[in-house]
Amino acid sequence: MGVNYKDRVETLTEFAEKLAKKVPYYNSLCEYDNAQFYLDCTEQVYAEIERIEEECLIFEETPLYKAALRMFSGDKVMAHDWMITEVPSLGGERPIDCDEREVLDLIGRIQHGVFC
Repeated sequence: MGVNYKDRVETLTEFAEKLAKKVPYYNSLCEYDNAQFYLDCTEQVYAEIERIEEECLIFEETPLYKAALRMFSGDKVMAHDWMITEVPSLGGERPIDCDEREVLDLIGRIQHGVFC
């Protein structure tokens, strides 16, 4: 398993930074070209954000995410952060990158107070 949302958002951020570096060059173009450039880039950014949001919604329906959410008493931020943080009990891997069964077993042990 493992959709790496953090890396995808970082890719989007890198795209925005590259766009910002090109702004001085494009400011020297005529008004129409400049406006078209920003429109094209804005559409690309919004399309990428929409795609990431759709994948997040799909991920939120997985048993793994639902179990993490229960473990953190419904706190979505805590559940998400835990899913993308390296966990010593998983060999230093992030839960989102590990076998689903292994992570579900770990969550069960944590919820039942079993030393991990």
